[in-house]
Amino acid sequence: MEQKRIAVHDRPAARRRVEELFATTWTIGDLIAFHTREKLLLLAHDEARYRILGPLVANGASMDRSALAAEYRTDFEMALATDPTKGNHVNALHHAAGWLRGSVPIAERVEATTSIDRFIETDDLLPAIRTLHRIATAHEVDLLIRSTYLDI
Repeated sequence: MEQKRIAVHDRPAARRRVEELFATTWTIGDLIAFHTREKLLLLAHDEARYRILGPLVANGASMDRSALAAEYRTDFEMALATDPTKGNHVNALHHAAGWLRGSVPIAERVEATTSIDRFIETDDLLPAIRTLHRIATAHEVDLLIRSTYLDI
């Protein structure tokens, strides 16, 4: 199944990104930006774990930096260890499509939604991701352009 192939492919890159972040003299702002870029990928793998990471990042300024890094890294890895389901992909894709509101004309938002519907029918994930990436790029939707989920 294409979804599992993509999941296996994205795990090493995601692990490398989190290690690279914490190997620097990172700030809470860096962690927030990282988490924002990884949001859709985390949602595709494990929404429950994503919901744990959000408050961790939000409260990170009050935590010891090494404890925060260790806890974030552990929960991030645990999220990635979960194979994405079709339902989780659909959820992540709908979140991405929601970010098009306000900056993308309705016809292209419908195109994005249609590509998600096709994924639901066919299990072919890449066309939906490519459609969202193309539309986000054309309309400079930075949140989506920077999302690692659409880099597949």
